[in-house]
Amino acid sequence: MSKPSKIKNRIRELRFHNGEMTQQELAERASVTRQTIIALEAGKYVPSLSLAFRLAIAFGLHVEDVFPVRRRRWFLVGYRAAVCGVPVADFQAVNR
Repeated sequence: MSKPSKIKNRIRELRFHNGEMTQQELAERASVTRQTIIALEAGKYVPSLSLAFRLAIAFGLHVEDVFPVRRRRWFLVGYRAAVCGVPVADFQAVNR
């Protein structure tokens, strides 16, 4: 089984934008321990899908607002370009 990849989150930032919510307050809203919030903020813990939704609900946001995902549209374009013989540098510069 592969190791889960780290995902970025905005939890610390969102706590402060929500009336300087404490880690304990957020933990209670999401039904986890304060240590879980600490680990999430430090990027040392990847939340379950259920927890990700509970955190988003605690902030009144969508999951992707709490855990932003950088979409890599150029990956598929790059694959097609590579298959067609276009140099990698050319498609990456165009699709950033």
